[in-house]
Amino acid sequence: MAEHVPNATAAQETGWAALIQCVAILTPKGREPSKVSAHKHSVPMGGALHSAGLSELRLARLLDAPQPMRRTLSIRLCRWLAGSEQNRFNLVTLGRFILFRNESTDRKIAREYYGADARKRQSQDKETTTDA
Repeated sequence: MAEHVPNATAAQETGWAALIQCVAILTPKGREPSKVSAHKHSVPMGGALHSAGLSELRLARLLDAPQPMRRTLSIRLCRWLAGSEQNRFNLVTLGRFILFRNESTDRKIAREYYGADARKRQSQDKETTTDA
C-alpha cells in the first residue's frame, strides 16, 4: 500500500487494511507447494456468495451498508467463506467493494448473485422435467 498509495488518508488506510485482512483470511495457510491463490478471476464474487449459501437478506444488508460498516462485514464474510468451498473468487471485485462506495460494483455483485440463482433454478427445473 505504501508503494501504490503513498499519500493515503486514514479512511483509505483503514479500507486497505480491511482488504488485506480479507485476502489473508481467504489465502490457504501453510507452505504446501499445492497451495493456490485466493484470487480466481473467472469466479465472480456474487456467484461465489450464492454458491456458498449467502441469503438474499444478508446480501442486501451487505450491499446497503455504509462504507465503514462494509469493511467489518467484508471481514466477517471472508471468515465465513474461508470455511467453505467457495473461498476463491475474483478479489478485484472485493477490493472495489471495500475501498470505494460505487453503485456499479454493488450492481455487479447483485447481478452475479441473481444470475447464479437463476441458473440454479433453471437446472433444477430441467431435472424436475426430465424426472417426470
